Amino acid sequence: MANGHNAVDWFVELLEFGDWQLSAYIEAIQVAGLEADARVNWLLHHVVNARRIWYNRVVTDGVKQPLLDNCSVEEIRSESVATTALWKSWLLTQADDVLKQIVHYADLQGNSQQQDVQRILMHIVNHNTHHLSEITRILRSHDVVPPRTDYIVFARTH
Repeated sequence: MANGHNAVDWFVELLEFGDWQLSAYIEAIQVAGLEADARVNWLLHHVVNARRIWYNRVVTDGVKQPLLDNCSVEEIRSESVATTALWKSWLLTQADDVLKQIVHYADLQGNSQQQDVQRILMHIVNHNTHHLSEITRILRSHDVVPPRTDYIVFARTH
């Protein structure tokens, strides 16, 4: 991996990138005064809850992380960081071969599914970016310039 990273470190960095993105969007949302916008709130909750749902599926330590409900944007930011910390503390105790481990789970419709950990982690990163791009559209509809949250910007500053 680049910069001497192993694969687990790379996914930890990508999860931290997701927190950085979310934080930048929350700042833009606050500046625009859109904290009460129903769609923005749903998207922010959804992104963090998805990370928690996947954590609960992958890390089978018997402790289920509760889903967020009706949180302020600052609480969402804090819970995003906390959720990434959970992923990070688990991942950093694992060898790279954990990424190939198959996870068996029920999807939200109750269907039996299976996927390897590395693809689940990549999905989490992509999911975050996808839904933040929806917030970009909302910000622009209010004449607000969205934050620059390209990975390369994150990489240069972290």
